[in-house]
Amino acid sequence: MLDLRILLATIALVSSNGWFPALAAGDSNQLIRKTTTKPESSSRKTARQPTSPSNTPKQSQTTKPQQTSELDVFDLDVVKPLTLVEVEPVGYEVFDEVTPGEQVSPSDVPVGEEFVVGGGGVPTGVYLDNGRWVEDGDVLNADELTNIGEFDQSHNFDDHGFDEHGFDEHSHEFFGENIPVENLRPKGARVSPFWARADYLAWSLDGTRVPSLVTTSPVGTSQANAGVLGVSGTSVLLGNDSIGTDIRSGGRVEVGGWLVTRNLGWHLGYFALDDSNETFRFDSSGSSILARPFFNANPTEIGQDAGLIAFPGQSEGNVNVVSSTSLEGTELMFHRMLASDRSKQLQLVGGLQYVTLNDDVSITDFRRVAVASPGVAIGTTVSQRDQFETDNRFSGAALGILASSHRGPMTIDLGMQLALGNNHSQVRVNGSTTRSIPVTSLASEVVTTPGGLLAQRTNIGEFEEDAFAVLPQLHADLGFYLTPELRLMLGYRFLYWSQIARAGEQIDSHLNLSQNNSTGLTGEVRPTVDFKFTDFWAQGINFGLDYRF
Repeated sequence: MLDLRILLATIALVSSNGWFPALAAGDSNQLIRKTTTKPESSSRKTARQPTSPSNTPKQSQTTKPQQTSELDVFDLDVVKPLTLVEVEPVGYEVFDEVTPGEQVSPSDVPVGEEFVVGGGGVPTGVYLDNGRWVEDGDVLNADELTNIGEFDQSHNFDDHGFDEHGFDEHSHEFFGENIPVENLRPKGARVSPFWARADYLAWSLDGTRVPSLVTTSPVGTSQANAGVLGVSGTSVLLGNDSIGTDIRSGGRVEVGGWLVTRNLGWHLGYFALDDSNETFRFDSSGSSILARPFFNANPTEIGQDAGLIAFPGQSEGNVNVVSSTSLEGTELMFHRMLASDRSKQLQLVGGLQYVTLNDDVSITDFRRVAVASPGVAIGTTVSQRDQFETDNRFSGAALGILASSHRGPMTIDLGMQLALGNNHSQVRVNGSTTRSIPVTSLASEVVTTPGGLLAQRTNIGEFEEDAFAVLPQLHADLGFYLTPELRLMLGYRFLYWSQIARAGEQIDSHLNLSQNNSTGLTGEVRPTVDFKFTDFWAQGINFGLDYRF
């Protein structure tokens, strides 16, 4: 008797939950599955057997669905009861028979299948990627904004270009914390998960400081005092100052995107400046004095001295100095949204940074002998070349803050970050002297030997050293939305780099030329490479486009 009562109660419970769907005539009462071919007949499959009542979800609260003539397709990654309204399987395989208003059990819905509600019906809600079921009247938090794909809503925009829910009419993004789900359909405004940006750069660089490289003296100065620093009348034509400070052109590109939610993102950026040369040329024109000054460290001749390039009646010549600097960098940064509302955002960024700076200073002189002297024939030419190069490579970790503000189509972006890491520096010094001695009126003997004037045997070579360095950066950008996806950008950037080796600072103007004598070096070993570190900065404007897609 007890068993019979249990059986009757079970049958009543099963019937009340609709686990034996009515086998109504016609295709208008069926849940359908999308197929690639239209069924040849409207024969129905046998209904799937129900599961136990304990596995049946509770009826969800729904609002009256909006009627539409379109077919709305949704991937059901997480199964939940779905109310069917006016179902019409036009060209779709029948899966199970249901009646309008009836609930579908999880056992009747294979996870991951695509289902279509045909005719004039639409689902009363949609699943988010996180498994949450939302319907008209529900609200979404900021973490769920990217889960719901595209929307079709009516908007009432304020003076800032936002509606009451934080939807930006210019960027087509949501910036609110709680967004009502209204008229959910896969069309209309969307969240932009990716961006790409390209900028033209016009930057000035901190120059490299060089010692006095070229001097002159008034005509009538003796050969012993011509071009010598500290002597009355000597003036510096180039040096004791910074060179390589010209404006450089360059470019910067950046691509990035948001991950599963708008709270986590990334970007990859690269910039480079044109490796342009700054050239200085000084020519005697046959009547002026040109000299290359140095400090003589030979124990028998200690004091200021100079190598004469041109002297009236004795020789004529010229001096060329060329400076070049190249700067480029790459960064991979990750974003964490700290706070956001309809007009402002605050992000924490952190990642890896790699920056390189290559420096080069070369000094070349040319001298033609006009008056014969012991061992030197008229017409003999002498050319000396000194070259100083440095390569700096910074690798480190960076952390920073990005702040953004929107007002209508106008945007303001501010950012700062600090990178800490290792700077690997290389210094290369090279030099040579070429002599062309006339043998006949048609032929000359050419001899090239190592070492110029400032590059001697004691400092020629390649040297390396590592140092801890800091590399902070600042930027400010103004933006204007030309379209909902495209912004015009104008900004300013500043970069600072500590503990860096510059080419000009590696020039040692103290020379002990006794090393070139047959008896060998006597006294102090000079010139040398002592790895003089300094700091560096670069700054300038940027102009470009930012595209959201």
